[in-house]
Amino acid sequence: MYVTNEKEWCWVLDEICGEPQNSIEDAIRNFYEYDCDNLDYPTVEIGHPSYYIPQMFDAEALMWDMNDKIAEEFDIDLNDELTTDQHLELEDLLQQTLYKFLKQHNLHERVWTVFESKEYRPEDYGISRMDYDYSQE
Repeated sequence: MYVTNEKEWCWVLDEICGEPQNSIEDAIRNFYEYDCDNLDYPTVEIGHPSYYIPQMFDAEALMWDMNDKIAEEFDIDLNDELTTDQHLELEDLLQQTLYKFLKQHNLHERVWTVFESKEYRPEDYGISRMDYDYSQE
């Protein structure tokens, strides 16, 4: 599962995404600060980061584990089987709970990618690539 943050921006170059930034301007600056070879690029590809949240739950396996645990503890065989809709509902509820917990503890935005980007010109944001060319000093 991916959750896109449309209030942040990242630069993209080939298979690399920059750190999420608070503005397009900050993303452009971060691109040129990241690597001096980037000064060769007159435009910067920028998009919103999509954060990865792994799907962690398999309702069928959970039900089997629960039934096994009851059988061990109480010597009762329960063979509860859920419908497909019930499996999906349980997995969705557990996933939402996990995401809420991760977000509450600021653990929800650790791995990201950019699926869609577009080109931005630094000059449109008052940024000169020469400001980052330290070979001139």
